Amino acid sequence: MSDLAQSTTRSTRESDVEGLLKLMASAVKNLRTYQMNNPVLQKSVEASYDALAAFVAENNSLTLLVRENDLMFGHSVVYSSTDKMDSMAFALYKDGVRLITFKEGLAQREMWDFLAAIHEARNVDPYQADLVTILWEK
Repeated sequence: MSDLAQSTTRSTRESDVEGLLKLMASAVKNLRTYQMNNPVLQKSVEASYDALAAFVAENNSLTLLVRENDLMFGHSVVYSSTDKMDSMAFALYKDGVRLITFKEGLAQREMWDFLAAIHEARNVDPYQADLVTILWEK
């Protein structure tokens, strides 16, 4: 594969990851606003799941490096937010998650659980639980 073709493929993959993380961030925000049975929330979680499942089916997995304000795919920042209340990156980072991998076989219910855990971790007393504990329990 030529360097140009490799660069274009990499760029497309980064764009795909950036898009699916925007969908996930939107779904997490919708969890604050809507009840679980609301069609808007359901569509946003389904869109997140569909985008992630498509990416993983094509690439076998998705691994993200977690920084305080950023999620990185390879060497590129594909998600960034300095707003600690809305940041998926900060929600993972503050509770010790530094790397996360999504693999083939992820069920849509597991996507719901993952996004709900990020939402719940924002509101939990840090002395009672954290994101890792919430994910483990789910």
